[in-house]
Amino acid sequence: MKHRRSWLVLAVTTLLAFLAVSCSSGIGEPAEDFNLDLQTGGTFVLSEQSTPVLLFFWAEW
Repeated sequence: MKHRRSWLVLAVTTLLAFLAVSCSSGIGEPAEDFNLDLQTGGTFVLSEQSTPVLLFFWAEW
């Protein structure tokens, strides 16, 4: 029973993630430029990156 529920949760989560990505606007378009101050003292500028950048947002409510 536990495995069946785990698979169901995984399937629903995957489906929701797919729908969120496919329904969002701006796919294939450049992101808006932004700057971040780094802990090392430098600055991260999105437009200066030559490779794709993956942003991971984490929140606990």
